[in-house]
Amino acid sequence: MQVEASIDQDSDISSQLTLWNQHGSQIIRGNLITVPLGGQLLYVEPLFLQAKESAMPELTRVIAFYDGRVVMERNLWSALNILFGTDQQPDTESDTEEPDSEQPAEPQDPSSLAQRANELFQEADSALKAGDWAGYGKAIDELGKVLEEML
Repeated sequence: MQVEASIDQDSDISSQLTLWNQHGSQIIRGNLITVPLGGQLLYVEPLFLQAKESAMPELTRVIAFYDGRVVMERNLWSALNILFGTDQQPDTESDTEEPDSEQPAEPQDPSSLAQRANELFQEADSALKAGDWAGYGKAIDELGKVLEEML
């Protein structure tokens, strides 16, 4: 796949993966998630780091590819921030309520949308690990809507 080749050919990503795959640890590349977005496709791939003495891998980075650009960041929010140019950190102190599905959604700022996209990505990843395909599909559909709204 061309996207995988672009990721593998990125010198920063390649060198980091090589480094992590040494000294008693292993990088596990998650499923490449494809999200239709603004007439193009956004690709997201989680990276997990697993120590040889640990059975449970840990999400360590997220790779995102859009419009010929590839980035690797600590979380989806940061990757989207770089790709789409939002510059505000998500407010982790505030309590955010989910809007009622019956009320029309109010336009949200890019930071809130990026934070929601990150939450939905985490939900999708958890559902995928649990084999909850319905939950995974729902989270990916919602993620697509949020990303579309970001454009």
